[in-house]
Order: sequence, then structure tokens, then C-alpha cells
Amino acid sequence: MTESDVVVDKSIEIDGAGRDVTTVRAASGPYMASARVFHILSGNSVIIRDMTIQFGVGGTNGGCLLNEGDLTLENVTVEGCITSGSGGGLYNTGSLQLHATRVAQSQADQGGGIYNAGMLSIEGCELFLNTTLGSSAENAGGGLYNQGSAELIDCTIEGHSILSPVGSAIFSVGSLGLRQSAVHDSSGVAVFISGGAAAIEMVSITVSTGNALAALGEAQVDIRGVLMTDNARGISQCSSEPMSLVNSTIAGNVSTGSGAGIFVCESRTLRIASSTIAGNIADSDSDGDGNGGGIFLEPPTDCNPICINTTVELRNSIIADNLDDSPSGFRHAHDCDGTLQSDGYNLVEQGSLSELTGNCFVDGDTSGAMVGSDPLLDSLADNHGPTPTHALQPGSPAIDAGDPDGCGDFEGNPLDHDQRGAPRIGTCDLGAFEFGSGPPIFSDRFQQ
Repeated sequence: MTESDVVVDKSIEIDGAGRDVTTVRAASGPYMASARVFHILSGNSVIIRDMTIQFGVGGTNGGCLLNEGDLTLENVTVEGCITSGSGGGLYNTGSLQLHATRVAQSQADQGGGIYNAGMLSIEGCELFLNTTLGSSAENAGGGLYNQGSAELIDCTIEGHSILSPVGSAIFSVGSLGLRQSAVHDSSGVAVFISGGAAAIEMVSITVSTGNALAALGEAQVDIRGVLMTDNARGISQCSSEPMSLVNSTIAGNVSTGSGAGIFVCESRTLRIASSTIAGNIADSDSDGDGNGGGIFLEPPTDCNPICINTTVELRNSIIADNLDDSPSGFRHAHDCDGTLQSDGYNLVEQGSLSELTGNCFVDGDTSGAMVGSDPLLDSLADNHGPTPTHALQPGSPAIDAGDPDGCGDFEGNPLDHDQRGAPRIGTCDLGAFEFGSGPPIFSDRFQQ
């Protein structure tokens, strides 16, 4: 069925016979329409179910759907949509709920798939191969551009590309929750948090040509139970607000520059608890320009009136097996480049407790600190959790080496489970994996 510029000015339910059976399109093919498909006016509650919506062309915002009301999409595909403004697939200023919905192959200047300036709730979705069209920093959010409040649960966000370097999968300046989801195959920075608060939990971010995640401005970012691997960098922490990394694994990221695992911008703060930073490679092109395979702390340059230190606080964590691949004759800083502020009970394989030796200095509370020890990490693998982890091998010095008073985050909350959701037993182990703990807690963190 071909319909375009359908203005919905009353509360209604629109049911199809299935997304493979019922298709509502603005034209017979992509880029051929002169209008979007649906426009939901303010004050109306609308449910659209079991159909595919295609080939809309929004003159300003919302290539296929523009929502100003209360819109729910259930078992819907939105695809092949385009606008010269924002929200290639959907533009939302009202309340938008997506359930088992796919938004694919759509384009816009901002928010190739979805642009959200209202309330957005997504559960069980796929954002696939959406793009933005311009090359400036404003042309962000290939999958989602969020300046409102957005909560995404159980989503696959894959294959997004942009010409600008920021936010290829998600760009957020609002409130963002991203949980139990996977972000794959993105160009540029996969998830870019430029403001607001973001909670990232039980998420894997892999194969980004830029950072897996970057924070800027006054963004408040809390990361828990997350895997970042096979990216050009794991994290860039450049927000003026402290970032938390808890029960997470940053592993196997490869950068031609510094901080393949984590780059902390000058005078910024990152707090790491019960996490594993391993197998990351800096200066991968071996041109001598790059240090800190695991963590790079950018030295402060603005000291007027005083210097504000670049700070990484570390507790109950492992930093090991990282590499600075600079050639012979150049300075090498493998596990970290800078000074880590220990809160006790950490293993830094290529660190030093003396500022006079090495390039990775462990300062602060060094109770239970181990430097120069191999944690005996297994390869990254599926160990019965929502994301792969590095298991500890038998005999690892990280086993039962955590805080004897219990592992906790920086807000004083106990960490009773590891990254997989498996219980911490006895004296907690260092890092994101608890040795000897079975998987009675499943990937949704509920018992059978």
C-alpha cells in the first residue's frame, strides 16, 4: 500500500497482518517520495503494529515518522527513509515506545535512524545500517541522536557509518540508558556521550574504527558489566565529570596512538573498580608515537593558577598483558603511562611502586598491591555471561587477592557479582572474573 503524509489527529490503533505481509510506503522505491509516511500530532495516543513502513522522505525532520504525541510501535520495520533534517527513520518530540522493532538503512543530517528530543523507550530492537550525511561534528548519531531521555534494552546496534568522527552508533547529550545490548561494526566513535547522564550496563562494543566510547563536556558516565574489544580504542574519558568503570573488561583494542585500552584526557578523572584491562596495544604502527597500551594519562598543561592532575583511581582490578609497540630506542609504557592512584588491592603487571623506575607508577594506598606479577589470564571467551570475559587460570595470584572487607564501587555499594553475574565468593578476586564461581545467575542476572 502506498500512502504518504498521513496526519494522525486522533488516538487510534493501526494493525497490520505482519511486517512481511503489510507494507505502508510513501513511494514505490527509496528516494522517490515527496513526503514522510506518518505524522502523529500532539495529544494523541497511537499504536502501530505488525507492519513495515518504508521509503518516506521528510522535508525537514522525520523521514518516515514524525511523532509529537504518544506513539508505540510493536513488531514494526522502519526502513529506507531519508530527510535533509533530523531523524531519518523517526523523529520524536513526544513519547515514543519501540518493541521488537527494526530501524534500518535510513539517512539524515542528525540521527540517521532515530532522533529523540522527547521520551524514548526501546526494548528488543535492531538499529541497522543507518547513516548521517554531513561531515561536521553536528552530523552525529548514525543509529540514534538523543537530546531527550532514552532507554534502550536488549538492542543490536550494527553497521552504522558517518562522515563526521563522532557518535556513529549513538550520540547523546541527554539522559541515556543502554543495557543488555550489543554495538558492532561502527565507523568513528561508536558511542559518544557529549553531555547529560549515561548508564551503560551489560553491553558489548566491538569493531569500531574509532573509540568504543568517548565522553566529553559535563557528561556523567557510569559503565558496568561491559566488554569493549577489537576497537581502535576502548574509552576516551574527556568529560569534566568523573567516569566510573565497574566489573568490566577492556581488552584487545589496538591504537596507532596512545591509550589503546583507555585514554584519560588532561585533568580528568576515571574510577576503575573490579575490572580487567588486558591485551591492548598502543603505537601499533611502531612509529614511536604512542604510549600506554592499557591506560594513558594525559599530563596537565594548564597550570593557571594550579595544575589539576589527571587521575585514575584503581581498586580490586587487573592491568596486564598490554603492549606499547614502539620500536627499540623509544620510550615504552606498556600497562600504563602515568601515575595510578591505588585504593588498595590491585595487580599491575608492568607497574612500579617507585616513581624512579618504570613509566607506570602505582601510588596511594598500595595495600595488597602486586606489581610485576602475571595474573594468568585465559583468552577472552564465553564464560557463561552476557559478554565474554578473561577467566583466571588456576594458580593466578589474583584469586582471593581483593579487599578482605569486600569488593565495592566508589559509592560504597558492594559488588556481590562479577561481570558475568556470577556471585563473588569468599575474599573477592581481582578483576572482572570470579574464579571458581559457577553461573547460577544467568545473563539477565536472575536465578533459574
